Amino acid sequence: MEYDLLLENSKPEGFTIKTTPETTEDNRNILISGNFDKYAPSSVTLTGIQIYSVVENKYLIVNSNKKIQTFTKEGKLVDTDFSEQDILASNLEARKKFEDYGFIMDNFIVSKIKELSNENILYKYDINLNVVKKYAIILNNKIRVPHPYLEEVFDPKDLDMGKCIRCHYSATSNQVGVYSGLGEETSDLIPLESSATLNGDFYWICVGYDYLGRKKCIADRNIQHSISWNSINNVGYVNECNINVFYNTNLIPIMTNNTFPKGIAFSSSIYNTVYEPFTAFDNLYYPSSAYWFTVNPLPQYMGYDFLNPTIVNHYSLKSVDTVGNRAPVDFTFEGYDGNNWNVLDAQQGVTWHPSNTEVKTFNILNENSYFKYRINVSAIGGGAGVAIDKFEMKYINKNLKYNFYTRLLTGGITSTDKDNEWDKIICEYDLGGLIEAGSNDIWHWNVSTRSWTSSTSINSNSKRNVRGYTSGANSFDEGYGTTNATSSVGYRPVLLIEKLSFMKYLVEDNGDIKYFDQGFKTVGSSIDSNNLGELFDAYGMSDLSLIIQNIDSLASNNPKILALSPTQLESPKLKLKAIPHPQLVLPTGDVRLNKVKNIDYFKLYANTFANGVLKIIASVDGGETWLSWNGSIFDVVDISKLDEVKEKGMDIKTFNNLTTQWNEIVKDKIRFGYYLEIDDIKDVAQVEKLEIQFDFVGRWKKAVHGKDYDYEYANDNLKVSLLTDGSYKINYQL
Repeated sequence: MEYDLLLENSKPEGFTIKTTPETTEDNRNILISGNFDKYAPSSVTLTGIQIYSVVENKYLIVNSNKKIQTFTKEGKLVDTDFSEQDILASNLEARKKFEDYGFIMDNFIVSKIKELSNENILYKYDINLNVVKKYAIILNNKIRVPHPYLEEVFDPKDLDMGKCIRCHYSATSNQVGVYSGLGEETSDLIPLESSATLNGDFYWICVGYDYLGRKKCIADRNIQHSISWNSINNVGYVNECNINVFYNTNLIPIMTNNTFPKGIAFSSSIYNTVYEPFTAFDNLYYPSSAYWFTVNPLPQYMGYDFLNPTIVNHYSLKSVDTVGNRAPVDFTFEGYDGNNWNVLDAQQGVTWHPSNTEVKTFNILNENSYFKYRINVSAIGGGAGVAIDKFEMKYINKNLKYNFYTRLLTGGITSTDKDNEWDKIICEYDLGGLIEAGSNDIWHWNVSTRSWTSSTSINSNSKRNVRGYTSGANSFDEGYGTTNATSSVGYRPVLLIEKLSFMKYLVEDNGDIKYFDQGFKTVGSSIDSNNLGELFDAYGMSDLSLIIQNIDSLASNNPKILALSPTQLESPKLKLKAIPHPQLVLPTGDVRLNKVKNIDYFKLYANTFANGVLKIIASVDGGETWLSWNGSIFDVVDISKLDEVKEKGMDIKTFNNLTTQWNEIVKDKIRFGYYLEIDDIKDVAQVEKLEIQFDFVGRWKKAVHGKDYDYEYANDNLKVSLLTDGSYKINYQL
């Protein structure tokens, strides 16, 4: 049956409504065709059936409270009485919501959307696909598209397996860069092929939780190429390292000129164009031949215009190693309110090392927003002109919710070793059925840049294994030296997110209650414990590392760390990350070799890096005597003297080069001890596994007639037939 729809006593050209064969009087599935734009109303009635015709794609906004908002034609944002779940319930219900409340996108509405500063999601009803889909994300007055395949969240608390969160990363060539803006970013995405010098966004994809219950995320791409393994390790990012940069991040990006990538670097003067003010904002933690340097006379100032109201409560200055005497001695840190420069911090008599680089940090009590900040220098240590290598400004959030850690993925020690994170996650994991395992759309491995891993090549301690390539997600290559900084290899980090329990800490030092703020300061006495709660409220620290890093400056050899738990049910836990003393690790048992005829070799898979030390010793008498190869014989080592073990013990190369020498000392058992030493968190000294190749001792056993052999007599001849493989002896008597 076909109906013609009449509108205002006229029939629109080409406009028809047809019912499908499933039509009933009470429920008709209506097919609408024709030119809707000119003639179709928002709704018409046909034989008692209400027909909603969406003539254009319509949009609705979900705010941070999951409530639906819409725009009027006049551009006014208004609330509705339904939520996000109502437009996702079903296509039929969603269509009605969009028809009744949705707005049509035009340039005027786009301008109004860009005025929204909080987290908002723009949903679209696609009339061609007849589906509701997340169309755009509105953050910080900008509109950007969401992740095309995974659910994107804006806060680490909402992360779960298969969800992702956007992050910003900026870096210069062969230097680890700066992370920022977790869940808040609207910059362009980093190219899939990556870059050596960059300033863009990427996604952390949550793949579950680690053994400590921390959320485990992996970058969806190589976020940087032309960076060596050594450069990553030098900042501690190969193995696990704390990076609370998302809350304590530098507010100024890495500047490449006075106005790029954003903001404006300015100063009162420069000595010449080599010493522009932006050179003080090109990364605090890396050496540079360029720095800000002025002419005389004093005072001189240098600063940064954020172009937006910004709160700064922490700043750092780095001196120039060659002219340390020209670093600021007397100076003020100031914020500009549009009319006046307000002094936020004043320093006098600051001392600097005359010939070595030095970083000094200053915390200030400031909760006001200013567009511009500057350092105004009135005195220096000597010479002519002010010299500042680096200048950093931060807003430090004292109410941290999370600890963040980063490291590299493990990649396996051989191409057949699949017990590693790259194979188990990138290649084999489907995120609980949300993606196809090994998807290039998710992990972007199909590029000419491989990914560094933390795994060492079994053939060379100076090489690391890299994964991913155009040949496949499971591509494995062990030929990359730790100094390789070409575009063929890149940096794909792991992020671990630990939720903090909002513990607060104070220190009891010889009866005094102290907290740390550029040094330990006394705020009370342990004798008077009645006001301890007030002291925690006023001075309690959430960053325990400040105590640990400065604990040597306390008077007591046995200071107490006082902790205030947020709930009565939560027991305080202290986790300390430190550099251990040199250690000798000895086994409790032996490797039994009583059935061994000949030892071909022992092979140790181990790794040392930087100042890491690994030495091996052996015992063949159950640990009574310990031996080491001195180049010609096995010599006795006194394990009660660690210096002697370090000096005489075998290094990895010496140990692995021994072959038949082992047969000189091994009778029926052996055990190995390992001396381990590191001086810095970047050092590596680790043992992975031990491999042995040997020949078993053979033995004779009586053969079974009819199973192993058969025989027959032919006249005076004995004929023996062998039925199974092996060596045989025939004993006979005449």
